[in-house]
Formats: sequence, structure tokens, C-alpha cells
Amino acid sequence: MLGWELGQALAGALNQLSPDHRAVIELTFGEERSYPEIAQILDCPLNTVKTRMFHARKKLAQLLAQRGHAVPAAT
Repeated sequence: MLGWELGQALAGALNQLSPDHRAVIELTFGEERSYPEIAQILDCPLNTVKTRMFHARKKLAQLLAQRGHAVPAAT
């Protein structure tokens, strides 16, 4: 049950991200693309992909925390 709840929370949080942030998350984790590949797909600089990922992960963590799901800190 916990996995299902977390999955639902994650899906809801992903839907609240901007399209640019959601795209880098989906390409990285859903399609297992590298940052250089994502930069080429999205036709943007590599550093833009890295910045979008940073902000997308931060926003996802905030949204999941609001739903009561703790997200481990990155090391």
C-alpha cells in the first residue's frame, strides 16, 4: 500500500512541475537519457538541462514533503 501511495503522490507532484522541469525528469528517469542527450533532444545548452534538473528535483522534494513523504537528502 505504501508503494501505491508514494506512486500516486509522485504522479501528482510530477503533474505540478513546469513542462521543462517535467521533461528533464521524464527523460532522465523514465527514458534513462544522459544530460547531453537531453540537451540535444530539448535543443538547449547542457548547463540548462543541469539547472532544470536541480530545480525540478528540489520542487519534487517540496511537493512530496507537503504530501507527507520524506525524501532523503542527496549526498
